[in-house]
Amino acid sequence: MDIRQLKYFVEIVQSDCNMSKAAKHLFVSQSALSQIISTFEEANNLSLFYRERGRLVGLTPIGHKYYKYALEMIGLYDRMMTTIHNESRKLNNVVRIGLPSIVLRTKLTNIVLDLPKDLPDLKLEIIEGGCQFLYERLEEGDIDLAILMDPIRRNGDFQDQVIIQDQFVVFMDPANPLTKKKKVTWDDVNKVPIAIFNDSFSTNHLVMDQFAQRQMKPEIFIHSSSWEYLVDLVKGNEIVTILPLSTYPLINSDQIVYREFKKNLPFDIYLSRKNYEVYPSSHNLLFDWLKKYVSQQVQIQ
Repeated sequence: MDIRQLKYFVEIVQSDCNMSKAAKHLFVSQSALSQIISTFEEANNLSLFYRERGRLVGLTPIGHKYYKYALEMIGLYDRMMTTIHNESRKLNNVVRIGLPSIVLRTKLTNIVLDLPKDLPDLKLEIIEGGCQFLYERLEEGDIDLAILMDPIRRNGDFQDQVIIQDQFVVFMDPANPLTKKKKVTWDDVNKVPIAIFNDSFSTNHLVMDQFAQRQMKPEIFIHSSSWEYLVDLVKGNEIVTILPLSTYPLINSDQIVYREFKKNLPFDIYLSRKNYEVYPSSHNLLFDWLKKYVSQQVQIQ
């Protein structure tokens, strides 16, 4: 089997030997999967699976051994390809940076226009997503740098540089009863429906941790990956959402207002990269440039 077929075999095993389920996950036909397994078994005069009435019901002893080696081969192949892609990026001065959608929209809108003016030889690839997602890509080496926000559940050794300080506030419709308060509490927010980011965003973990600390079970109206959609849901409804204060200048203040928490909820936004003894020069150039650039953007705003 080649790597693609090994991945098919592993998917079959991880789908509890359900060929139909595996085929759906792989977006291939069930007959194509069956043919791959049958061809391999016939060519090697062995059986990877036990069968009952034509259905796969489990791995044979040799099937278990093959599965173990398949996992090792796939892992080694994936690490090899990651290394190749990383080395290719270094040779071509390509740096991949992960940016949260809110930071990209509020602080770094013109980064792709401004970067070439100062670093014309550097090629930038932007990966957009939630902070938890971006951290995982950074940990795995899929991206070289990332701008992240706490809280993030992470391991490993990283070099962090705080570049922005912000705070979370509650966004609501001007007619929402909570607007009668100068500042709100978590108990206030717990009494109304909430629209929040999904769990690939650090905001989700922060909000849910705050409720958990108070033994509250909020009414989550919806999870989303789009802060613009969260804001739209608030308009004309009793729903509220919790977002960084820095997003407010992008919103029509006639349709949306915000209230701070009685006990402020500040957070840091920081530039992060894995801690190595030596970095490619392109990484150092971008890291230093971003620190200066973001500082300038914050002062302008």
